[in-house]
Amino acid sequence: MSASVVYLPILVLFVLALCVLGYFICYRIMINRKLKQQESEAHVPMASTESVFKIVVIIGVLVIYSSLNSKLVDLRSELRDTKSALSDKIYALQYELYEMKEAAKKEASLISGAYYEFGELDAKEHTAELQFFVTPKSYSEGTEVSVVFRGETIPLTHERGGRFTGSTIVSIFEDVYEKCVITVTEDGVTKTEVWENAPQGRLCFNCLPVLAVGGGGGSQMSKNSLRVEYEYELFPEYADSFRNLTLYVKKGGTTVEEFQFVDGHISINQSYSVKKGEKGETIEFYLRGVDEYGFIHEKLEGTWNVGETIGNEAHSTMDNYDYQIYAPDGTLLTK
Repeated sequence: MSASVVYLPILVLFVLALCVLGYFICYRIMINRKLKQQESEAHVPMASTESVFKIVVIIGVLVIYSSLNSKLVDLRSELRDTKSALSDKIYALQYELYEMKEAAKKEASLISGAYYEFGELDAKEHTAELQFFVTPKSYSEGTEVSVVFRGETIPLTHERGGRFTGSTIVSIFEDVYEKCVITVTEDGVTKTEVWENAPQGRLCFNCLPVLAVGGGGGSQMSKNSLRVEYEYELFPEYADSFRNLTLYVKKGGTTVEEFQFVDGHISINQSYSVKKGEKGETIEFYLRGVDEYGFIHEKLEGTWNVGETIGNEAHSTMDNYDYQIYAPDGTLLTK
């Protein structure tokens, strides 16, 4: 804040005070002259010193209040700027700390690189080959490398360039949550390290295409009907991975309508009879498609709970985790 801004209220107060005092002096001189000339005429009110002082005090208070309020606004603005700058610095420090930890972890790591790939898939047996590729930082002719996956020790074979590879057969519908450990034995010394980026969770989502679409929908509630507008587009990377792609509608758990995708796209604008305000009345939209291996993918894309309305909008809930995969005969595989 500049010096001119700080002293401006004081200067204004001083000028106002001089004006009031000058007015008071001139007023008294004029009144005295009139009193001498017209002593018998009507009384002319005179401004007392106390009244002038009150006026000066009121003006001063107003000026000081304005000045303090202006300073308070400036201080609040400076505080916001300081908080924002401090948040930016904290974020920068946290990021630097994260990078330092990652650099230290990488420096202390036994390996310079590790990744995995899913090989040939057996759709009938629901299995696939899981291949591991590990490159230790240090190795010699007698170095041994292995991966402990799901409690099974998988020895890796040394290839050119210091890369070790190995594989195992896994059930693609198995859930994996155990830690994967890499073991390196060199010159009789064995060291281990947890492989943080090893396959985890449901393995099928690592080796099968995923039914994913972009777009969305909305609803409009009337007295006895729910109008739903839906528009979806299959992601281009999965365009060749699915056939028989369908959006079907369930009302109270019963399928009432089906819509086929055309060239990976669908757009609908439909009305369904409902009882507004009745709890438990639902309209559900599911996506279904058959992948290149014959597995049936089904995903709950949205649920409209008609009994819970906000204005004219039916309350909609989305559950992207409700994703199921079935065998060609309809057997549920992702339990």
